[in-house]
Amino acid sequence: MRHLTVVICCLPYWLLSQVSHTFTAADFEEQALRYRPIQRVDVDDAAYRKGTFFLSEVVKATQGNVQAFEVADYWNLCMAFDKLEEPRQSFEIAFRKAVALDADKLCEYVTAIGGDVFEEHVPELYAQFMKQHCEGSEASASDKAIDAATYAAARGLDQSLVESLLAMRKADRQYRDRPASQGAYYDDPRLLAAQQVLDSSNQRQVERLFGVYGRYIGRTLVGRELENEMWVVIQHSNLAMMERYLPYIHQAVQNKELEPGPLKLLLDRIYSIKRGVQLFGSQGDIPIMDEKERRAIVQQYGLE
Repeated sequence: MRHLTVVICCLPYWLLSQVSHTFTAADFEEQALRYRPIQRVDVDDAAYRKGTFFLSEVVKATQGNVQAFEVADYWNLCMAFDKLEEPRQSFEIAFRKAVALDADKLCEYVTAIGGDVFEEHVPELYAQFMKQHCEGSEASASDKAIDAATYAAARGLDQSLVESLLAMRKADRQYRDRPASQGAYYDDPRLLAAQQVLDSSNQRQVERLFGVYGRYIGRTLVGRELENEMWVVIQHSNLAMMERYLPYIHQAVQNKELEPGPLKLLLDRIYSIKRGVQLFGSQGDIPIMDEKERRAIVQQYGLE
């Protein structure tokens, strides 16, 4: 037994992680960056490739720095743990980390992409999170936190523009943020039609604002808290609108008016609709495109 213990202790970390690994909250980020998962018997090859792809995206995005983790990285870890069939504990730690870091940002991602994976793995935590941060305009923490007049005055912004973005946010979430216990809005034809009316109105508002400002309405014009709002409307629009505004969203990311995450999600959405493939794994079980082509597109948009 002593000889066996010595052999295991001398194994490299990557092999140890294949023998057994339990994530802990204390050093979670470091563990995640170094994790090399085994392929469990109930995980098929496609799911394993996608899981390891999500892990590699976290390493790339953070450049291996445990201090550089953002909500998008914890999101990708949750997606990886889902595909790799990791224990609930690992998924729960990643989810709690995302909520603690920026609950409103996580709410934006859930609104844009969907939260079925969280409802599956951590239903109680997810329900609590949705109730506190995402459900309806009156329950939304981000809406409560922003008084247009105070927000605009404190940052030297145009109050009417801030009010416009807040109104767009409220309309976009009107039915998307209904409690999970009531079912998804798109499963109810009446609610789906009502949300589509609001979405069309939001899209016209985006067109109007773009006509006035001639660029993406981002950080300089409305601050960090509202920089995603125009993108969310575009993400929930049609393919023609997504493609029309893609260059402006790309430019906004280059000019630091918007974080790279929304651009990645928009590219995934466009390619999944047009070709049935994606680059970053945000669109459910749609396959990742060929690596050579993917690398070229990632470099084209400066997302390496």
